[in-house]
Amino acid sequence: MSKREERLFRSQTTRNANHIFSRDEAVQYILEPDGELSDLEIEDEEDLDHEEDDNDSDWNPPVDPSLEYNVDEDDLPLSSLTHVHIVNRSASPPPYPLVASVISDPSTSGTATPFQSSSSREFQWRKQNFESPDVTWKSSLPPPPPEIPTPIEYFKQMFDDDMVEHILFQSNLYEMQKEGVQLKVTNKEMGQDRLKTLRRFFHTNDNHPAVPKGQDGYDSLFKLRPVIDGLQANLTKIPAEERQSIDEQMVPFKGKLRFKQYLKDKPHSWGIKIFSRAGASGIIYDFEVYAGKASVPVTELGQGAEVVLRLAEEIPRNKNFKLFFDNYYTSIPLIRELLLHGIHSAGTVRTNRLKGCNIEADDLLKKKGRGSFDYRVETNSGIVVTKWFDNKSVCIASSFVGAEPSDNCKRWDRTSKKYVDVLRPLCIAEYNKFMGGVDLSDMLIELYRIDIPSWKTPQRPNCSTPKRPKLAKPKPYNSVCYDGIQYWPEAVADKKRCRLCSAYARIQCFKCHVSLCLVKNRNCFKIFHTQ
Repeated sequence: MSKREERLFRSQTTRNANHIFSRDEAVQYILEPDGELSDLEIEDEEDLDHEEDDNDSDWNPPVDPSLEYNVDEDDLPLSSLTHVHIVNRSASPPPYPLVASVISDPSTSGTATPFQSSSSREFQWRKQNFESPDVTWKSSLPPPPPEIPTPIEYFKQMFDDDMVEHILFQSNLYEMQKEGVQLKVTNKEMGQDRLKTLRRFFHTNDNHPAVPKGQDGYDSLFKLRPVIDGLQANLTKIPAEERQSIDEQMVPFKGKLRFKQYLKDKPHSWGIKIFSRAGASGIIYDFEVYAGKASVPVTELGQGAEVVLRLAEEIPRNKNFKLFFDNYYTSIPLIRELLLHGIHSAGTVRTNRLKGCNIEADDLLKKKGRGSFDYRVETNSGIVVTKWFDNKSVCIASSFVGAEPSDNCKRWDRTSKKYVDVLRPLCIAEYNKFMGGVDLSDMLIELYRIDIPSWKTPQRPNCSTPKRPKLAKPKPYNSVCYDGIQYWPEAVADKKRCRLCSAYARIQCFKCHVSLCLVKNRNCFKIFHTQ
């Protein structure tokens, strides 16, 4: 507005200070962009008074006291407002509009809503009671089998016949390409004499269609891609539990590899990093091998959030599954995106990802003492953020569990040197109980990890190491003993006790590695493999 127009506006305002505008004039005066109406010169007051009377005679404002005009649109320009919202005070609106729209709309079942980029202004945080939605699990697990499957049966569920046939074909093909002679390996053999040859030509994918490094479509895991895809497909067939977690796993490896990772907090610091989704029982349902930054595209949600969304693609929608993850993945837009897909989630969150959330500072909670907590609720989506102070503060964001009802937990007190009761929010207890699925899987894998040493094992002279005590060999599983394949007796130098009659025997089974009698009066070898 120029200085001349400003002086004209002030003179008009002074001259019409006691003038009462009609409804249409007042709305137009407010909503006109850039104040154009305020710059117009008003010539005659009597014409305005006459126009006001005519307009007021045709318009009767509502007199219902339960109604109010909601024109609080501070973030929008006045010119964009085309009407006035009328809000009914007596009607109770849904607590969280975003959650209500997803749950009440049946068309969202089984569908995914695309995520729109969010800014901190879209999240409105208030300190109010968190109203937990209906999180009843709408799926179920099949009944347990009548008999516990053997380890070989579990193995065949992951490595089915199609995958084994594919590996056999690729191994034979690779040997033909390298040596010009067919390996002739079948799925019925794994003899000790041929183990070196089989390991040398073991292959899972043809090298010819591989894209060279540096070109579009290059895959660092091309040679293992069929096995990885087959394992992922078989793992997704396992019925999923209600509560699952996402975390990193490490495959121990210290060789030369471009995407080898170092994680100091893992039992095996060096190795290949794998993002895994596991249940509270430790069963893996899906995984993704990290092959460098190019394998995880960075989007507006962030790298960690993209990993979570890809691993959660196979989770049934709108069945109230619960997903837990740590602060590497957690963000408010991620929790909202999962909520739009009908998946509830909770995870520790970093404070720099809570812009606009004025939760109490650590110093204030520290003055209140251990067990103090504070929370804020996002009014549109119903996401609650809880900060709990123990020895240090920790923040947890969730879409289904808040701070109440809280309970007491035993925590070590350094001053009194004993365990004391500390108040604990409910979200902390839920997170600690169901977050360790991937860690439990790591522990179970470590119990049965198979180390395959190199054929050229260096011999260290003058190295005196204590001998480990010999453990009794367990009996082979029935699926191995009675399948009728490769039961050959072989002579051994040292005599051992027979598994059945306890007499000394110099014969053992080539496959089962069990000492058995094979003499004129006793044929324990036949009895053992047929009973």
